[in-house]
Amino acid sequence: MRRLLTSLLCLVLAAPAAAEPLRLPEMGDPASLALSESEERALGDAIMEELRRKLPMEQDPQISGYLSDLGRRLASRVYTEQELRFFVVDDPAINAFALPGGYIGINTGLILNAGSESELASVVAHEIAHVSQRHIARRIAAAENSTWRTAALLTAAILIGSQSPQAGSAAAMAGVAGSIQQQLNYSRQHEQEADRVGMRILADAGLDPRGMPRFFERLLQQSRYQDRPPEYLSTHPVTESRVSDTRARADSQPRGDIFENDDFQLMRARLAALKAQRGQRAAREFRARLAEAEGLRAHALRYGLALLLIREGEHAEAEGLLRQLLDEHGERAAYFAALGELKRAAGDTAQSLAHYREGLSLYPDDAGLGVGYARSLEAAGRSEQAWKQLEQLHRRQPLQADTLRDLARLADAAGHPVDARLAMARHYYMGGDLRAALTQLDAVLNSAEADRYQKERAAAYREQWRRAAERARDS
Repeated sequence: MRRLLTSLLCLVLAAPAAAEPLRLPEMGDPASLALSESEERALGDAIMEELRRKLPMEQDPQISGYLSDLGRRLASRVYTEQELRFFVVDDPAINAFALPGGYIGINTGLILNAGSESELASVVAHEIAHVSQRHIARRIAAAENSTWRTAALLTAAILIGSQSPQAGSAAAMAGVAGSIQQQLNYSRQHEQEADRVGMRILADAGLDPRGMPRFFERLLQQSRYQDRPPEYLSTHPVTESRVSDTRARADSQPRGDIFENDDFQLMRARLAALKAQRGQRAAREFRARLAEAEGLRAHALRYGLALLLIREGEHAEAEGLLRQLLDEHGERAAYFAALGELKRAAGDTAQSLAHYREGLSLYPDDAGLGVGYARSLEAAGRSEQAWKQLEQLHRRQPLQADTLRDLARLADAAGHPVDARLAMARHYYMGGDLRAALTQLDAVLNSAEADRYQKERAAAYREQWRRAAERARDS
Protein backbone atom coordinates (compact mmCIF):
# COMPACT_ATOMS: atom_id res chain seq x y z
CA MET A 1 0.00 0.00 0.00
CA ARG A 2 2.85 2.38 0.82
CA ARG A 3 4.37 1.97 -2.64
CA LEU A 4 1.01 2.41 -4.34
CA LEU A 5 0.28 5.57 -2.38
CA THR A 6 3.75 6.91 -3.00
CA SER A 7 3.38 6.36 -6.73
CA LEU A 8 -0.04 7.99 -6.52
CA LEU A 9 1.43 11.48 -6.31
CA CYS A 10 5.05 10.83 -7.35
CA LEU A 11 6.30 12.94 -4.48
CA VAL A 12 8.78 11.70 -1.91
CA LEU A 13 10.98 13.11 0.79
CA ALA A 14 13.19 11.48 3.38
CA ALA A 15 11.73 12.76 6.64
CA PRO A 16 11.07 11.56 10.16
CA ALA A 17 7.55 10.88 11.33
CA ALA A 18 5.50 13.94 12.21
CA ALA A 19 4.66 14.10 15.89
CA GLU A 20 2.25 17.02 15.36
CA PRO A 21 -0.61 17.58 12.92
CA LEU A 22 0.52 18.98 9.60
CA ARG A 23 -0.08 22.70 9.33
CA LEU A 24 -1.98 22.97 6.09
CA PRO A 25 -3.98 25.85 4.66
CA GLU A 26 -7.63 25.72 3.76
CA MET A 27 -7.72 25.00 0.05
CA GLY A 28 -11.10 26.45 -0.90
CA ASP A 29 -14.01 25.05 -2.89
CA PRO A 30 -13.48 21.37 -3.85
CA ALA A 31 -15.66 21.90 -6.89
CA SER A 32 -12.94 23.96 -8.56
CA LEU A 33 -11.54 22.32 -11.64
CA ALA A 34 -7.94 23.24 -10.81
CA LEU A 35 -5.89 24.33 -7.86
CA SER A 36 -5.14 28.04 -8.21
CA GLU A 37 -1.54 29.17 -8.11
CA SER A 38 -2.14 31.10 -4.87
CA GLU A 39 -3.64 27.97 -3.28
CA GLU A 40 -0.74 25.87 -4.52
CA ARG A 41 1.78 28.36 -3.09
CA ALA A 42 -0.07 28.37 0.24
CA LEU A 43 0.09 24.58 0.34
CA GLY A 44 3.77 24.59 -0.56
CA ASP A 45 4.59 27.18 2.11
CA ALA A 46 2.75 25.12 4.72
CA ILE A 47 4.60 21.92 3.82
CA MET A 48 7.95 23.75 3.77
CA GLU A 49 7.28 25.03 7.29
CA GLU A 50 7.00 21.43 8.44
CA LEU A 51 10.03 20.27 6.51
CA ARG A 52 12.27 23.06 7.81
CA ARG A 53 11.43 21.98 11.33
CA LYS A 54 11.86 18.27 10.73
CA LEU A 55 14.48 17.79 8.03
CA PRO A 56 18.24 18.30 8.21
CA MET A 57 18.96 20.94 5.58
CA GLU A 58 22.41 21.23 4.01
CA GLN A 59 23.70 24.57 5.29
CA ASP A 60 26.99 24.84 3.39
CA PRO A 61 26.70 28.09 1.37
CA GLN A 62 28.93 26.89 -1.47
CA ILE A 63 26.95 23.70 -2.11
CA SER A 64 23.58 25.43 -1.74
CA GLY A 65 24.77 28.27 -3.95
CA TYR A 66 25.94 25.89 -6.66
CA LEU A 67 22.63 24.02 -6.71
CA SER A 68 20.67 27.28 -6.88
CA ASP A 69 22.83 28.50 -9.78
CA LEU A 70 22.26 25.24 -11.66
CA GLY A 71 18.53 25.45 -10.96
CA ARG A 72 18.33 29.02 -12.28
CA ARG A 73 20.27 28.05 -15.39
CA LEU A 74 17.73 25.35 -16.14
CA ALA A 75 14.66 27.32 -15.07
CA SER A 76 15.55 30.15 -17.44
CA ARG A 77 14.76 27.75 -20.31
CA VAL A 78 11.14 27.12 -19.42
CA TYR A 79 8.17 29.36 -18.69
CA THR A 80 6.52 29.12 -15.31
CA GLU A 81 4.63 31.70 -13.29
CA GLN A 82 5.79 30.01 -10.09
CA GLU A 83 8.96 31.34 -8.47
CA LEU A 84 11.26 28.32 -8.28
CA ARG A 85 13.20 27.89 -5.04
CA PHE A 86 15.87 25.22 -4.69
CA PHE A 87 17.16 23.70 -1.47
CA VAL A 88 19.43 20.82 -0.47
CA VAL A 89 18.42 18.15 2.05
CA ASP A 90 21.22 16.52 4.04
CA ASP A 91 20.25 12.93 3.29
CA PRO A 92 22.37 10.18 1.66
CA ALA A 93 19.40 8.69 -0.21
CA ILE A 94 19.40 9.25 -3.98
CA ASN A 95 16.34 11.42 -4.32
CA ALA A 96 14.81 14.66 -5.56
CA PHE A 97 11.29 16.02 -5.35
CA ALA A 98 9.04 18.90 -6.31
CA LEU A 99 6.64 20.44 -3.82
CA PRO A 100 3.59 22.60 -4.46
CA GLY A 101 4.40 26.24 -5.00
CA GLY A 102 7.68 25.82 -6.86
CA TYR A 103 9.88 24.32 -4.13
CA ILE A 104 12.43 21.81 -5.46
CA GLY A 105 14.55 19.73 -3.11
CA ILE A 106 17.69 17.77 -3.93
CA ASN A 107 19.21 15.22 -1.56
CA THR A 108 22.96 15.31 -0.96
CA GLY A 109 22.95 11.61 -1.92
CA LEU A 110 21.89 12.53 -5.44
CA ILE A 111 24.75 15.02 -5.83
CA LEU A 112 27.27 12.45 -4.58
CA ASN A 113 26.00 9.69 -6.88
CA ALA A 114 25.48 11.64 -10.10
CA GLY A 115 28.22 10.87 -12.61
CA SER A 116 28.23 14.29 -14.30
CA GLU A 117 26.58 17.69 -14.12
CA SER A 118 24.28 16.67 -16.96
CA GLU A 119 23.08 13.67 -14.93
CA LEU A 120 22.36 15.85 -11.91
CA ALA A 121 20.77 18.49 -14.13
CA SER A 122 18.54 15.87 -15.77
CA VAL A 123 16.90 15.19 -12.41
CA VAL A 124 16.57 18.88 -11.57
CA ALA A 125 15.13 19.58 -15.03
CA HIS A 126 12.64 16.73 -14.57
CA GLU A 127 11.43 18.28 -11.32
CA ILE A 128 11.27 21.73 -12.91
CA ALA A 129 9.07 20.20 -15.60
CA HIS A 130 6.70 18.88 -12.92
CA VAL A 131 6.37 22.46 -11.66
CA SER A 132 6.08 24.15 -15.05
CA GLN A 133 3.41 21.67 -16.17
CA ARG A 134 1.58 22.08 -12.84
CA HIS A 135 1.49 18.32 -12.29
CA ILE A 136 1.04 18.63 -8.53
CA ALA A 137 -2.04 20.82 -8.83
CA ARG A 138 -3.42 18.54 -11.53
CA ARG A 139 -2.91 15.45 -9.36
CA ILE A 140 -4.74 17.04 -6.46
CA ALA A 141 -7.51 18.29 -8.75
CA ALA A 142 -7.90 14.79 -10.20
CA ALA A 143 -8.61 13.17 -6.82
CA GLU A 144 -12.25 12.07 -6.86
CA ASN A 145 -14.66 12.61 -3.97
CA SER A 146 -12.09 14.58 -2.06
CA THR A 147 -11.86 18.01 -0.54
CA TRP A 148 -8.75 20.06 -1.18
CA ARG A 149 -7.71 19.60 2.43
CA THR A 150 -7.98 15.83 2.19
CA ALA A 151 -5.91 15.83 -0.99
CA ALA A 152 -3.39 18.14 0.64
CA LEU A 153 -3.16 15.87 3.69
CA LEU A 154 -2.54 12.91 1.40
CA THR A 155 0.22 14.80 -0.39
CA ALA A 156 1.94 15.75 2.85
CA ALA A 157 1.44 12.28 4.36
CA ILE A 158 3.26 10.71 1.44
CA LEU A 159 6.09 13.21 1.78
CA ILE A 160 6.59 12.38 5.43
CA GLY A 161 5.79 8.68 5.13
CA SER A 162 8.53 7.90 2.64
CA GLN A 163 10.96 7.20 5.50
CA SER A 164 8.39 6.15 8.06
CA PRO A 165 6.07 3.53 6.55
CA GLN A 166 3.89 3.15 9.65
CA ALA A 167 3.28 6.87 10.14
CA GLY A 168 2.91 7.43 6.42
CA SER A 169 0.44 4.59 5.92
CA ALA A 170 -1.71 5.70 8.86
CA ALA A 171 -1.91 9.28 7.58
CA ALA A 172 -2.39 8.25 3.98
CA MET A 173 -5.17 5.77 4.74
CA ALA A 174 -7.14 8.63 6.30
CA GLY A 175 -6.87 10.68 3.14
CA VAL A 176 -7.08 8.20 0.25
CA ALA A 177 -9.68 9.19 -2.30
CA GLY A 178 -10.52 8.25 -5.88
CA SER A 179 -9.31 5.37 -7.93
CA ILE A 180 -5.74 4.26 -7.29
CA GLN A 181 -5.39 2.76 -10.73
CA GLN A 182 -6.63 5.94 -12.39
CA GLN A 183 -4.15 7.99 -10.37
CA LEU A 184 -1.29 5.62 -11.23
CA ASN A 185 -2.03 6.00 -14.94
CA TYR A 186 -2.20 9.75 -14.51
CA SER A 187 1.20 9.71 -12.80
CA ARG A 188 2.78 7.72 -15.62
CA GLN A 189 1.58 10.36 -18.07
CA HIS A 190 3.12 13.04 -15.90
CA GLU A 191 6.44 11.20 -15.73
CA GLN A 192 6.55 10.89 -19.51
CA GLU A 193 5.73 14.56 -19.92
CA ALA A 194 8.34 15.57 -17.34
CA ASP A 195 10.94 13.45 -19.17
CA ARG A 196 10.12 15.11 -22.47
CA VAL A 197 10.04 18.67 -21.14
CA GLY A 198 13.04 18.09 -18.91
CA MET A 199 15.12 16.82 -21.82
CA ARG A 200 14.26 19.91 -23.84
CA ILE A 201 15.29 22.08 -20.89
CA LEU A 202 18.62 20.24 -20.72
CA ALA A 203 19.36 20.74 -24.39
CA ASP A 204 18.32 24.41 -24.36
CA ALA A 205 20.55 25.05 -21.33
CA GLY A 206 23.59 23.65 -23.11
CA LEU A 207 23.75 20.43 -21.09
CA ASP A 208 23.81 16.88 -22.41
CA PRO A 209 20.31 15.35 -22.84
CA ARG A 210 21.95 11.92 -22.72
CA GLY A 211 22.55 12.58 -19.04
CA MET A 212 18.97 11.50 -18.36
CA PRO A 213 19.17 7.94 -19.80
CA ARG A 214 22.67 7.55 -18.29
CA PHE A 215 21.30 8.42 -14.86
CA PHE A 216 18.37 6.05 -15.28
CA GLU A 217 20.72 3.26 -16.35
CA ARG A 218 22.86 3.80 -13.27
CA LEU A 219 19.82 3.57 -11.00
CA LEU A 220 18.64 0.37 -12.65
CA GLN A 221 22.09 -1.14 -12.31
CA GLN A 222 22.23 -0.27 -8.61
CA SER A 223 18.78 -1.68 -7.97
CA ARG A 224 19.83 -5.07 -9.30
CA TYR A 225 22.48 -5.47 -6.61
CA GLN A 226 20.81 -3.85 -3.62
CA ASP A 227 18.23 -5.26 -1.26
CA ARG A 228 16.66 -1.82 -1.08
CA PRO A 229 16.62 0.05 -4.39
CA PRO A 230 17.36 3.80 -4.56
CA GLU A 231 14.48 5.82 -3.16
CA TYR A 232 14.17 7.73 -6.42
CA LEU A 233 12.83 4.58 -8.06
CA SER A 234 9.91 4.34 -5.63
CA THR A 235 8.40 7.59 -6.93
CA HIS A 236 9.92 7.81 -10.41
CA PRO A 237 9.63 4.20 -11.62
CA VAL A 238 12.34 3.43 -14.16
CA THR A 239 11.99 0.50 -16.56
CA GLU A 240 14.08 -0.67 -19.50
CA SER A 241 11.45 0.78 -21.84
CA ARG A 242 11.70 4.17 -20.12
CA VAL A 243 15.48 4.10 -20.48
CA SER A 244 15.14 3.23 -24.15
CA ASP A 245 12.57 5.97 -24.66
CA THR A 246 14.73 8.66 -23.04
CA ARG A 247 17.79 7.44 -24.97
CA ALA A 248 15.89 7.73 -28.24
CA ARG A 249 14.64 11.19 -27.31
CA ALA A 250 18.16 12.28 -26.37
CA ASP A 251 19.56 11.03 -29.68
CA SER A 252 16.89 12.96 -31.57
CA GLN A 253 17.79 16.27 -29.90
CA PRO A 254 19.75 18.75 -32.07
CA ARG A 255 23.45 18.42 -31.29
CA GLY A 256 24.81 21.67 -29.92
CA ASP A 257 27.75 22.67 -27.79
CA ILE A 258 27.65 21.10 -24.34
CA PHE A 259 28.94 23.11 -21.40
CA GLU A 260 29.29 21.42 -18.03
CA ASN A 261 30.46 23.56 -15.13
CA ASP A 262 33.59 22.22 -13.43
CA ASP A 263 32.05 23.31 -10.13
CA PHE A 264 29.91 20.17 -10.16
CA GLN A 265 32.92 17.92 -9.61
CA LEU A 266 34.37 20.35 -7.06
CA MET A 267 31.14 20.55 -5.07
CA ARG A 268 30.74 16.80 -5.15
CA ALA A 269 34.26 16.45 -3.72
CA ARG A 270 33.49 19.17 -1.16
CA LEU A 271 30.35 17.36 -0.09
CA ALA A 272 32.23 14.07 0.25
CA ALA A 273 34.88 15.79 2.38
CA LEU A 274 32.28 17.48 4.59
CA LYS A 275 30.47 14.19 5.19
CA ALA A 276 33.64 12.15 5.81
CA GLN A 277 34.36 11.18 9.40
CA ARG A 278 37.25 12.89 11.13
CA GLY A 279 40.60 11.12 11.13
CA GLN A 280 43.18 9.90 8.68
CA ARG A 281 41.05 7.22 7.04
CA ALA A 282 39.16 9.67 4.86
CA ALA A 283 42.38 11.35 3.74
CA ARG A 284 43.87 7.96 2.85
CA GLU A 285 40.82 7.13 0.73
CA PHE A 286 41.11 10.44 -1.12
CA ARG A 287 44.83 9.86 -1.71
CA ALA A 288 44.20 6.35 -3.06
CA ARG A 289 41.59 7.61 -5.51
CA LEU A 290 43.75 10.57 -6.46
CA ALA A 291 46.62 8.26 -7.41
CA GLU A 292 44.45 6.72 -10.16
CA ALA A 293 42.71 9.90 -11.33
CA GLU A 294 43.56 12.48 -13.95
CA GLY A 295 42.14 15.66 -15.41
CA LEU A 296 39.16 17.29 -13.73
CA ARG A 297 38.55 14.29 -11.51
CA ALA A 298 42.08 14.65 -10.13
CA HIS A 299 41.54 18.37 -9.52
CA ALA A 300 38.33 17.66 -7.61
CA LEU A 301 39.91 14.96 -5.47
CA ARG A 302 42.89 17.19 -4.72
CA TYR A 303 40.48 19.92 -3.62
CA GLY A 304 38.54 17.51 -1.40
CA LEU A 305 41.78 16.25 0.14
CA ALA A 306 42.84 19.83 0.87
CA LEU A 307 39.56 20.42 2.73
CA LEU A 308 40.13 17.30 4.82
CA LEU A 309 43.68 18.42 5.64
CA ILE A 310 42.45 21.86 6.72
CA ARG A 311 40.02 20.18 9.09
CA GLU A 312 42.83 18.02 10.51
CA GLY A 313 45.18 20.98 10.95
CA GLU A 314 47.59 19.92 8.17
CA HIS A 315 47.75 23.45 6.82
CA ALA A 316 51.07 23.35 4.96
CA GLU A 317 50.15 20.37 2.78
CA ALA A 318 46.64 21.73 2.20
CA GLU A 319 48.03 25.07 1.04
CA GLY A 320 50.40 23.32 -1.34
CA LEU A 321 47.52 21.40 -2.92
CA LEU A 322 45.38 24.52 -3.30
CA ARG A 323 48.17 26.57 -4.87
CA GLN A 324 48.83 23.72 -7.26
CA LEU A 325 45.15 23.79 -8.21
CA LEU A 326 45.25 27.54 -8.83
CA ASP A 327 48.27 27.08 -11.12
CA GLU A 328 46.91 24.08 -13.03
CA HIS A 329 43.14 24.61 -12.99
CA GLY A 330 42.76 28.37 -12.83
CA GLU A 331 41.31 30.91 -10.43
CA ARG A 332 38.12 29.38 -9.11
CA ALA A 333 35.91 30.62 -6.31
CA ALA A 334 36.18 27.31 -4.43
CA TYR A 335 39.98 27.53 -4.27
CA PHE A 336 40.03 31.11 -2.98
CA ALA A 337 37.40 30.21 -0.38
CA ALA A 338 39.42 27.19 0.75
CA LEU A 339 42.61 29.29 1.09
CA GLY A 340 40.67 31.88 3.08
CA GLU A 341 39.32 29.14 5.35
CA LEU A 342 42.79 27.66 5.75
CA LYS A 343 44.41 30.94 6.77
CA ARG A 344 41.59 31.71 9.19
CA ALA A 345 42.01 28.29 10.79
CA ALA A 346 45.76 28.95 11.06
CA GLY A 347 45.12 32.29 12.77
CA ASP A 348 46.40 34.44 9.90
CA THR A 349 43.33 36.63 9.42
CA ALA A 350 45.16 39.20 7.29
CA GLN A 351 46.03 36.60 4.65
CA SER A 352 42.59 35.03 4.98
CA LEU A 353 40.93 38.35 4.20
CA ALA A 354 43.30 38.90 1.27
CA HIS A 355 42.31 35.55 -0.30
CA TYR A 356 38.61 36.29 0.11
CA ARG A 357 38.97 39.78 -1.35
CA GLU A 358 40.84 38.39 -4.35
CA GLY A 359 38.15 35.77 -4.90
CA LEU A 360 35.31 38.28 -4.53
CA SER A 361 36.96 40.58 -7.07
CA LEU A 362 36.41 37.78 -9.61
CA TYR A 363 33.20 36.25 -8.20
CA PRO A 364 31.36 39.06 -6.37
CA ASP A 365 28.11 37.10 -5.97
CA ASP A 366 29.61 33.82 -4.75
CA ALA A 367 27.87 32.86 -1.50
CA GLY A 368 30.76 30.76 -0.18
CA LEU A 369 33.23 33.59 -0.60
CA GLY A 370 30.83 36.16 0.87
CA VAL A 371 30.06 34.13 3.99
CA GLY A 372 33.71 33.16 4.47
CA TYR A 373 34.82 36.78 4.15
CA ALA A 374 32.34 37.82 6.85
CA ARG A 375 33.61 35.10 9.18
CA SER A 376 37.21 36.23 8.71
CA LEU A 377 36.21 39.85 9.33
CA GLU A 378 34.62 38.69 12.58
CA ALA A 379 37.78 36.77 13.49
CA ALA A 380 39.74 39.98 12.92
CA GLY A 381 37.47 41.81 15.37
CA ARG A 382 35.69 43.81 12.67
CA SER A 383 32.11 42.95 13.57
CA GLU A 384 30.62 46.04 11.92
CA GLN A 385 32.13 45.20 8.53
CA ALA A 386 31.28 41.52 8.93
CA TRP A 387 27.65 42.38 9.65
CA LYS A 388 27.43 44.71 6.63
CA GLN A 389 29.02 42.05 4.40
CA LEU A 390 26.45 39.41 5.35
CA GLU A 391 23.56 41.88 5.20
CA GLN A 392 24.53 42.92 1.65
CA LEU A 393 24.88 39.27 0.64
CA HIS A 394 21.44 38.46 2.04
CA ARG A 395 19.89 41.26 -0.02
CA ARG A 396 21.23 39.64 -3.20
CA GLN A 397 20.35 36.06 -2.32
CA PRO A 398 18.59 34.46 0.69
CA LEU A 399 20.94 33.09 3.32
CA GLN A 400 20.66 29.70 5.01
CA ALA A 401 19.22 29.56 8.53
CA ASP A 402 22.63 29.04 10.17
CA THR A 403 24.10 32.06 8.38
CA LEU A 404 21.14 34.21 9.43
CA ARG A 405 21.99 33.31 13.02
CA ASP A 406 25.56 34.47 12.33
CA LEU A 407 24.12 37.69 10.93
CA ALA A 408 22.13 38.24 14.12
CA ARG A 409 25.17 37.64 16.31
CA LEU A 410 27.28 40.04 14.25
CA ALA A 411 24.61 42.75 14.33
CA ASP A 412 24.42 42.48 18.11
CA ALA A 413 28.23 42.57 18.46
CA ALA A 414 28.33 45.64 16.21
CA GLY A 415 25.82 47.47 18.39
CA HIS A 416 22.69 47.02 16.24
CA PRO A 417 20.24 45.17 18.52
CA VAL A 418 17.18 45.89 16.37
CA ASP A 419 18.84 44.49 13.25
CA ALA A 420 19.91 41.51 15.35
CA ARG A 421 16.27 40.84 16.21
CA LEU A 422 15.24 41.14 12.57
CA ALA A 423 17.93 38.64 11.57
CA MET A 424 16.89 36.25 14.36
CA ALA A 425 13.29 36.52 13.20
CA ARG A 426 14.36 35.39 9.73
CA HIS A 427 16.53 32.66 11.28
CA TYR A 428 13.59 31.27 13.25
CA TYR A 429 11.29 31.52 10.24
CA MET A 430 13.76 29.66 8.01
CA GLY A 431 14.00 27.03 10.75
CA GLY A 432 10.22 26.61 10.82
CA ASP A 433 9.65 28.22 14.25
CA LEU A 434 7.02 30.83 13.35
CA ARG A 435 6.05 31.66 16.89
CA ALA A 436 9.62 32.56 17.86
CA ALA A 437 9.97 34.55 14.64
CA LEU A 438 6.86 36.60 15.41
CA THR A 439 8.06 37.19 18.97
CA GLN A 440 11.23 38.79 17.58
CA LEU A 441 9.19 40.95 15.20
CA ASP A 442 6.88 42.10 18.00
CA ALA A 443 9.93 43.14 20.01
CA VAL A 444 11.08 45.29 17.08
CA LEU A 445 7.65 46.86 16.59
CA ASN A 446 7.50 47.74 20.32
CA SER A 447 11.09 48.94 20.54
CA ALA A 448 11.88 52.60 21.15
CA GLU A 449 15.25 52.01 19.45
CA ALA A 450 13.77 50.88 16.14
CA ASP A 451 13.55 53.50 13.40
CA ARG A 452 10.73 53.84 10.90
CA TYR A 453 12.46 51.71 8.25
CA GLN A 454 13.15 48.87 10.70
CA LYS A 455 9.55 48.89 11.92
CA GLU A 456 8.27 48.83 8.35
CA ARG A 457 10.45 45.80 7.64
CA ALA A 458 9.18 44.08 10.78
CA ALA A 459 5.57 44.86 9.86
CA ALA A 460 6.09 43.53 6.33
CA TYR A 461 7.60 40.29 7.63
CA ARG A 462 4.81 39.96 10.17
CA GLU A 463 2.10 40.35 7.57
CA GLN A 464 3.88 37.85 5.31
CA TRP A 465 4.05 35.27 8.08
CA ARG A 466 0.77 36.05 9.88
CA ARG A 467 -1.37 33.61 7.94
CA ALA A 468 1.14 30.83 8.51
CA ALA A 469 0.98 31.50 12.27
CA GLU A 470 -2.82 31.37 12.15
CA ARG A 471 -2.65 27.98 10.43
CA ALA A 472 -0.32 26.78 13.18
CA ARG A 473 -2.78 27.88 15.89
CA ASP A 474 -5.73 26.31 14.08
CA SER A 475 -4.09 22.93 13.49
